[in-house]
Amino acid sequence: SGAYRATPSPGSGCPPTRSGGGGGGPPPRGGRPPPPPGRGPRACLKLGDLAGDLHRVGPNIVMTLTRDDGSWNLQLDGSRYDSEPFDTTLVDDDGKILAVDKWIPGFGLGVHPSLGVPFVCVSGTRGYYAHESHYTERWDSHRFSMRLDSLIESLLRKAGIHA
Repeated sequence: SGAYRATPSPGSGCPPTRSGGGGGGPPPRGGRPPPPPGRGPRACLKLGDLAGDLHRVGPNIVMTLTRDDGSWNLQLDGSRYDSEPFDTTLVDDDGKILAVDKWIPGFGLGVHPSLGVPFVCVSGTRGYYAHESHYTERWDSHRFSMRLDSLIESLLRKAGIHA
């Protein structure tokens, strides 16, 4: 255990949000606080509180998805990114892929016919482009415009988590 926990390592998550717009002095040059290690400010700004405990573990992006019916660890495996899109799975606390019957209801489409693991069919994920119904769509045509924050936003919507 440890690598896939519900709370990020110190300095690996989004900086706390401030209510009321008050500030603690002028912003650094460029107008934004510096990003924490492994995180850009764009995801924090765009996703706000939905970013939750989003953090990096090696080449992976991990966050806890919480709904009224439970919580799950979402892992975006970036070990082949950006030559290939993120592998996107739900994992246990030790980082092992959950069986599809343990996934968020309606989130996964079953076991991928060619990858052999449970998958979510969302543009920007490896399971999407590797599926026979999307063979005409190429990752290369999206890889320079697909941003991590947009992918996470799509995955949150698919999981039924909205702002």
